[in-house]
Amino acid sequence: MILDVCDDIPSEAWATNWRYSAMGVSPSRMVTAGRDSRWIARYIVAREAPGVIAGLMPVYQSRISQQMYGEYNPHALAPELCRDVPTDCRSWLLIGGRRDLAAGIAVNAGLSAEAAAEVRVAVFHRAVLLARVENLFAIGLYLRDEDAAALGALLGGDAITPVGRTATLNTSGSEAGYLASLSSRRRNRIRRDWRRLEESGLRAAEAVPDEVLASAAPLVAANKQRYGISDHPALAAMRLRDWAASGAGRCVAFTVRDRAGQLLAVEFCCDDGRMIESYELGLRAGQPCRRDLYLEVVFYAPLRYAWRHGGATIELGSGSLVPKQLRGAITAALWMGVDHHRAKSGEREAG
Repeated sequence: MILDVCDDIPSEAWATNWRYSAMGVSPSRMVTAGRDSRWIARYIVAREAPGVIAGLMPVYQSRISQQMYGEYNPHALAPELCRDVPTDCRSWLLIGGRRDLAAGIAVNAGLSAEAAAEVRVAVFHRAVLLARVENLFAIGLYLRDEDAAALGALLGGDAITPVGRTATLNTSGSEAGYLASLSSRRRNRIRRDWRRLEESGLRAAEAVPDEVLASAAPLVAANKQRYGISDHPALAAMRLRDWAASGAGRCVAFTVRDRAGQLLAVEFCCDDGRMIESYELGLRAGQPCRRDLYLEVVFYAPLRYAWRHGGATIELGSGSLVPKQLRGAITAALWMGVDHHRAKSGEREAG
């Protein structure tokens, strides 16, 4: 296997069929993440042979000392694991991703499971080696199980820790298949939801994201702020435009409006033909039917869309896990890993 560190994604990547754990680490999303001037973006490329890419993973080094997004502060996520890590994020090398609460490797979809596992380990090894050579701390934030296992195999189990969970729903291909996959208690819960939504007229419509951005961005920012995450409508709009233009898949907005046409709720999703992934949620404050609005745009509208378009799974994200689990979603850990090699080397040199 040939491993290279590149300043740009190789052109042959666009002719490759990829498998990845989240669209945030798809090659298309890597490109847009790499355009941010606050970061130095590079790419670990694994080749089976010249012109045949087996794996692709981004790595990022900050140009500024402090990033604005708290959910990407490893000290807040796992203080004990970061005891040796400086707070100046210019000393970090974020491996696998730096946004969308997703990190990992894009692997050639034609590889066997065994070959893909070898690629993961090799690519993570190359990323960690790069960090060590450049005297940086390699940090992986929000890795899924397979990628976390590859990094843990290199660094040891005490170098990785769970920092959250994310929910995935198997759509079962149809309404009948979905209901049959659930217990009778959960089927009854969902049928009650559907009756209540039908009676209240809270039925989502599909929209092109660009057409609803102006009214949706303030709702998205307000929803973030409700959970203590700093945001602003202009930043939310910029983030959504970047997401919609990335080319990772077909982007769609699920919207609910009142009788006057005012936007009450919106969920932005992306369909790559394999999975449907939730991206951003906006809810108008002060709505007495907030719970039903949430269920309709986050859960039931994407589910109906998946049944129509053949989506096998829906990636529902890391918030409000209990309502998702009660409707059939399965949760999995999100992991963080830190390589303490630099600190250990420094201790030996000081001694």
